[in-house]
Amino acid sequence: MIGVLEASSDKVLPLIGKAIELSPALLPVAGTALKTPPTVLYGGAAASLAAAGALITVVPDDSVLNVALQVGLGVTLGAILPGALGVGGFILTKIK
Repeated sequence: MIGVLEASSDKVLPLIGKAIELSPALLPVAGTALKTPPTVLYGGAAASLAAAGALITVVPDDSVLNVALQVGLGVTLGAILPGALGVGGFILTKIK
């Protein structure tokens, strides 16, 4: 584990500096996110799942590009975004 950290330290250290530079600009975004009601996040998760289902249903499977579009957007809209919004809503429910 330490060898992996040492090998990646040259790549990670510049990112830490960039994250520290961007953190003051991201604080208002975090404040707004904390004020968002959890129901809005749950609604966004449901809408994202519906959009993924509509995308997979509407886009035809007749070319490699369309299938790639279905997979890329389907995973993003059907798994990643609803998962993140669901976890965010759960955390905000526990905080408030």
